[in-house]
Amino acid sequence: VVSTQSTGKTGSVKTICNNEVGKDEVAAICREQGFKLGTRASARNYMEMSRKQSYDYASPYGYAKLKCKSDAKIVMSDCEIEEYKDSKVPCFNGEQLAVKCADEVWSFKVTHIQSVARATKRGSSSLRGRVMCRVRAQKYGISLDMRNSVQVGVVIRGQDELRTIEADAKYRRNGDYFVGKFGRMTK
Repeated sequence: VVSTQSTGKTGSVKTICNNEVGKDEVAAICREQGFKLGTRASARNYMEMSRKQSYDYASPYGYAKLKCKSDAKIVMSDCEIEEYKDSKVPCFNGEQLAVKCADEVWSFKVTHIQSVARATKRGSSSLRGRVMCRVRAQKYGISLDMRNSVQVGVVIRGQDELRTIEADAKYRRNGDYFVGKFGRMTK
């Protein structure tokens, strides 16, 4: 959640209403924080739920109508912003400006891979076994839920083709890895 702090005696923290905030404003906020890019996020992701199953209120609104040019670097000096008390459009709880900043939009890396293979019969050239791999996936610097948001498949790359062994490897939360089984294939 994007907030500002006054320099007066109180040093009060105020949030910015997300009305009319677009890509230039988000880019300026993220650049100021040292990141290359960003996207808007839901403020509710950063707010606590109360016992009454409603979101606790964040800091009060201080600003609205943030407008930045595409090359803005410092939000409070390079952009135009209206004090919330002068705004004609109200903002409600959950409309606080929130952003996700990162240096890359999407990141997917296989960090570890291990295979275990056994002959199906003694002296046979046919194999069966399993492949285990650990992967990391992030979108805008936030790790994805590996079980529900990521699908991993296992393939063998030959000279001229890719052959799918397991189209949907299973995620094992306790080991934080995916496992795919293969059966009866020639060495």
